Amino acid sequence: FFFSIFFEKYINRNVGFFKYYQVQQIPNFFLAAPMIVLASHALLHFYRTSEAIKSVYRCIPTLWNFKKQNTEWLHLHKHLDKSPFFIYLHIFIMLIIGITVVHIQVITRFLSSCLPLYWFPFQNPKYLSIVCCYFMCYVVLGSLLFPNFYPWT
Repeated sequence: FFFSIFFEKYINRNVGFFKYYQVQQIPNFFLAAPMIVLASHALLHFYRTSEAIKSVYRCIPTLWNFKKQNTEWLHLHKHLDKSPFFIYLHIFIMLIIGITVVHIQVITRFLSSCLPLYWFPFQNPKYLSIVCCYFMCYVVLGSLLFPNFYPWT
């Protein structure tokens, strides 16, 4: 059943690995660019500042050293319990799928389901006004263009 749905989307809807990268899709790339940049910037900020990421890096060399493994993995477990590591991992996976497989027309809706994309601007006041302006313009333009049958997602 899964393969029949995949085959139907691949043939009829032009969905596949980088299949929507066409010249006619350039305006849609401009519409999706702010959300992609916001998600990438939030991931980069989390990567640079997270203790959980540093703990993961400390655990990688201990995979083959069983004497050190218990203490490092317990330390990692302590950091992962308190960290939004898996939430940001979810954003990363959604961003990769969105860039490679999903039509660019729906990537804004696809990524807008991730709450940390709304948390991130509020943690950094210098981005707050830019992101709020983008969201307000998106709502206003979408309210004007979508009912008039212009391509807007």
